[in-house]
Amino acid sequence: MPRIETRTGVVVITPEGDINHSEMVRVKNVISESLRQGQTRFVLDLTEVDHINYMTLGVLVERAGRLHRSGGALFLAGLSGYLEKILRFTGVDELFQIFDTPELACVAHGAQRMQRSYDLVAGASGSWVPQMN
Repeated sequence: MPRIETRTGVVVITPEGDINHSEMVRVKNVISESLRQGQTRFVLDLTEVDHINYMTLGVLVERAGRLHRSGGALFLAGLSGYLEKILRFTGVDELFQIFDTPELACVAHGAQRMQRSYDLVAGASGSWVPQMN
């Protein structure tokens, strides 16, 4: 079972060892349950993962798509060179923001949240000003 903790409003999921189909389903279920509870920002911390069965990556991609449609995101962090190769080989690396550490991924989630908190609109003088949502 992966470790789950919340850091500054971001759910950090840390599996260990090999991620096979059953472990990926556990990760998926953690995301689903947290999403039902209103969480939309996630980091999958892979620092303690030795191998990912590439056939299970579809589950991760599907869950990331669901989060995206809900206004959230799933970031990946802590990939070894070996895991990076697996993701690159399957093309999954193009679908995720990847960070060196889970801490950097959490910071990036916070930065994205700040950017989404306002839209730029034309002011009375024609200049662009932020409008808070």
